[in-house]
Amino acid sequence: MIFFNYLVVIKFCFKFVFGLIADITMLLNELTYCFFVITLYVFVLFERAIDNTILNHKNTIYWSFDEHLK
Repeated sequence: MIFFNYLVVIKFCFKFVFGLIADITMLLNELTYCFFVITLYVFVLFERAIDNTILNHKNTIYWSFDEHLK
């Protein structure tokens, strides 16, 4: 009977440890996915900001160039 109790305790410990490992793995997967989505969103925002800056800069260059032509 004592041996059976040890087996139950060992089984519980294995379930607990492997369950903990599985939970940590799932959490890391979720964090990796969130990090990827946030990075992609920030990259798109920076890309739009850079495009707008380039367009505004070109417009000011053309505008100043047109002013010089007049």
